[in-house]
Amino acid sequence: MSQIILSGMELKEFLSSIREIFQEEISNCKTVSLPKNTSINSIGGIELAQRITGLARSTIYNLVSQHKIPFCKPKNSGKLYFVESDLRAWIQEGRRQTTDEVAQEVQTFLANSTKFDIRRNKSQG
Repeated sequence: MSQIILSGMELKEFLSSIREIFQEEISNCKTVSLPKNTSINSIGGIELAQRITGLARSTIYNLVSQHKIPFCKPKNSGKLYFVESDLRAWIQEGRRQTTDEVAQEVQTFLANSTKFDIRRNKSQG
C-alpha cells in the first residue's frame, strides 16, 4: 500500500484542502451547459453531415450526387442541408446482424418450417 508523506501539514488540514478542491470542481461541472443546437432534429450544412457520419466532405458530396444519403436542397438554392435525425436513421439502416443474431434467426426459421420437418422425416425413414 502506498504512503502519503505530509510535511508540515496535519491530516485534517490536508483532507479539508482536498474536499475544497473537489467541491470547486463539482460546482464548475454544474455550470457547464450544452450548446443550444444539440437537438436531434438540428439542421445544418455539410459540416453537420461530416460530424454525424464521420465521412469526408468529398464522400458526402459523392453520396449526395448518387442520392444515397438523405439531404435537402431548397429550390433556387445551391446549398445542401442535412437533418441530424435523418442522418442517424440512415446510419442505423446500415446495421448488420451479428453472427449470433443470424444463427438465432436460422434456428427460429428451421423450428417453424414444416418443409424442413417433412424432408428430415423422409431422410430418416
